[in-house]
Amino acid sequence: MPAMEKAKDTANVSLDRFGNIRKHGIIRTIDDIGELYGMDLSLDYTLKTFRGNLSYGVLPNQNLEVNHTYTAYDRIGTDPIGGRAISKHPDNYNEIVDIYTYPSIFQKSVSAVGWEGHFLDKKLESILAYKHYRIRMAGYTTINKIGNDSKIYTNSSKHDGWVAGLSYRPNVNWTFKTSFEHTLRMPDEFELFGDSQGIRTNFDIRPERSKNFNIEAQYRSTKTGTGAFMIGTNFFYRKIRDLIYLHPDILFSYYQNAPMGIGIYARGLDLDVYYQPFKFLTIGGNAMYMDRRLIKEDGDRGVRIQ
Repeated sequence: MPAMEKAKDTANVSLDRFGNIRKHGIIRTIDDIGELYGMDLSLDYTLKTFRGNLSYGVLPNQNLEVNHTYTAYDRIGTDPIGGRAISKHPDNYNEIVDIYTYPSIFQKSVSAVGWEGHFLDKKLESILAYKHYRIRMAGYTTINKIGNDSKIYTNSSKHDGWVAGLSYRPNVNWTFKTSFEHTLRMPDEFELFGDSQGIRTNFDIRPERSKNFNIEAQYRSTKTGTGAFMIGTNFFYRKIRDLIYLHPDILFSYYQNAPMGIGIYARGLDLDVYYQPFKFLTIGGNAMYMDRRLIKEDGDRGVRIQ
């Protein structure tokens, strides 16, 4: 069995974005290289989650559903080199602090209420739902600060979204679907916390907002088993604002939102087919065409910039 070793960084200095050698936040010379007194990076993550759902039959073919999901991430630890920064907090103003010793918090919750109905002998199905989003994040950050300055940053917001959809199945062969959704994608813990190495923490991130439209048609053969086949096509339209992307920077990168007024516009067509020539074999395939553009909004118009 190969031997397992734990690697430690024994340097007690770091480089800032200007190439200066720093020790405890203060510019030093190359002579300051030395041991780190046995300390190294250590981070602890805690995940808490709750999910609840309630469904109530209002009428024989109509249901009311309520759903709530809550997730909380906490991070705390120590990084004697990479975590060093000059605090701007009133309690320890201008002191050198290890930012990882202060808890970083990321909390998000989604509450939803939806109505589902069946009509025309259950050939027609409709869905209407409302969603309420809450997000809160807090912790030390050095993004957009001068030099090694840092401060505790708190960011919280509330957002609304909704979805409406219809599904119609006139017979056993044909199915038609359409939906429209105004939704959000909240940042995940990696986009906020980074990896504590090449990607820094950034708590100043807004959720992505998008408007999505889909229309789908599907034909499925009456025959099952050998000789069965299906063909379906789906047209989709997407418009995304506040896109979250990885911003490259000197030494360290970080995730952030696209500038205000810049969005992603995409539309396309999906085609799915499958055929079962033998009982033991099914052949399937998928093809997609997508027109994806980076646009700058100019009033009610979108000007293509990429």
